[in-house]
Amino acid sequence: MITRKSVFTGLTIFALLLLVVFVVGISRNRRLMKMHMFGARFWFISTAAERYMRDKGVTQAAYADIVGTDRNAYYYPMSLVDGEDYSQIVITKTTTQISVSCTGFGIVTYNL
Repeated sequence: MITRKSVFTGLTIFALLLLVVFVVGISRNRRLMKMHMFGARFWFISTAAERYMRDKGVTQAAYADIVGTDRNAYYYPMSLVDGEDYSQIVITKTTTQISVSCTGFGIVTYNL
């Protein structure tokens, strides 16, 4: 005959299973949130580049042209999501994708 030593034995296993599901869910959601943050930043950068090209009458805009901290900047730099480097981005009027290299995701690409 099997007897239970404690009422909480079954609850402990259940609590551990809930904790595992919770941790896996949070890590998955954190990854999705980072991907959405990349998409939003790419959209902001592409919109700022379009405004820069329209205002200045040029056909391309580098990241260095649009970013700044003064009032006339087209894009204000934000803190990094995953060690990405936006400085190599150059957008032209015919650009269809923007890509950036990250430490945790590899290369992230955004379709314009």
